Amino acid sequence: MVDELVVRAVFPQLAGVAVEDLRVEGGVLRVRARGVGREAACPACATVSRQVHGGYERRLADLPTGGRPVEMRVRMQRFCCTDAGCPRRTFVAQMDGLSSRYCRRTPSLRRMLTDIAVFLAGRPGVRLAARLQVAVSRSSMLRLLNDVPLPAVAAVGEVGIDDFAFRRGQNYGTLVIDMGSHRPIDVLPDRSTETTRDWLSEHLPITLICRDRAGAYAEAARTGAPDAVQVADRWHLWHNLAETVEKIVRRHRSMLTDPAAGPVTDGEDDEPSDERDGELVATQRVGDEGTATAVVPGRLVTRTIERHAAVHALLDAGRSLSAVGRELHLDLHTVRRYLRPLRAAGAPAPSPVPLPPTARQVTGWLTRRPQDLPDTDTAVLQAITARCPALAGHLRPGPRVRQDAHPAARRTARELDGPRRGRGRTRTTRVHGQPAP
Repeated sequence: MVDELVVRAVFPQLAGVAVEDLRVEGGVLRVRARGVGREAACPACATVSRQVHGGYERRLADLPTGGRPVEMRVRMQRFCCTDAGCPRRTFVAQMDGLSSRYCRRTPSLRRMLTDIAVFLAGRPGVRLAARLQVAVSRSSMLRLLNDVPLPAVAAVGEVGIDDFAFRRGQNYGTLVIDMGSHRPIDVLPDRSTETTRDWLSEHLPITLICRDRAGAYAEAARTGAPDAVQVADRWHLWHNLAETVEKIVRRHRSMLTDPAAGPVTDGEDDEPSDERDGELVATQRVGDEGTATAVVPGRLVTRTIERHAAVHALLDAGRSLSAVGRELHLDLHTVRRYLRPLRAAGAPAPSPVPLPPTARQVTGWLTRRPQDLPDTDTAVLQAITARCPALAGHLRPGPRVRQDAHPAARRTARELDGPRRGRGRTRTTRVHGQPAP
């Protein structure tokens, strides 16, 4: 017989059943038990029945014990419902803390896996469960996560709304943030005006809405929460500002190159070089020690000279670059490189001229605080602004930002200049010295 005290101490959930056997088989602790209840209430009509109809065996996974997975084989009892008007003729008496309808795991194991799924979700949760001697799939972990009830949305006065992509370029939704706690409180299935308006009207009163500058959200805020102050989101303001500066920089892209540096080369448009084709390094030196050596062209150098001659012979015959490439089985870019004169074997390759900064780099320099720039970037930026007065007009000694008295506005924007006259009482942030976006 199984020691009842030990079983009750290790498996408190078996208090209402009779344990018949406990053994270790194949590294798994197997517990065999049966129900001993004499009566049970029908789950449909709550009528207490004492008429046992039969039973069946269920296999339930439980929390691991002693580093071993646990499997419980429980003999369940099936009762007959004595109420003639009840639609159920028979029912199974579930055991508190041990079994529930359609479940293959005990409530304690289900709670542990649910906690793991909440923190780690699918595959990471499966790996942790495997270390705990619990076999589970990632699909089961995701189902447990989806079964967790969402907390009720409490009354919030300050919210932030923005769109996100379920699938980029196809399906978009709306994320609602509590600006007080900076935590998401709801996800809307789309980003339409009607859906956002309905959500706002159902959660009144709302005093402040932090949003981007999309017209759909502006209309939703105006109609769904007409008394709320609309604040332009700081990130979107700076993003729009950076986009505008980048457009200006691209219009003056020709001024980014230093004229004194000569033509720009990145090494791809030069004649065939030893780094790119590997042909001019294949040379052989002959001669005995102490005598002068002569450079004998190697196989790769010889092939380069023959290709160069063949390309120019076909071009002199009136062939196009594409026709030359098809006939010699060369890429069009390779044919173009052979248009340059060959460099003598052993001659040093010309040093490449540094590339000019890109428009994105210059935009970052213009929108960044000067004291945060490295000295090299500062020197390049000063040279560019000296050559291009149009860009010098956008250079500031550092954007200085005011704060409005509204505490929520301080968290969501760098400056609130005051309500605009018009629809929606929209407020925006404004950087000193810059026009309002």
